[in-house]
Amino acid sequence: MRTQIQTAKRIVIKIGTSSLTHENGKIDLEKMDKLARVLTDFK
Repeated sequence: MRTQIQTAKRIVIKIGTSSLTHENGKIDLEKMDKLARVLTDFK
């Protein structure tokens, strides 16, 4: 599996709405920023 990931042209990561929003349903920009930084580090 690791070889497949390393040679993949595209990887799709599914993120649930609750991971990107506050409890009141508004977008949590801080969570989005942290997630974006983590994902860019994978490249």
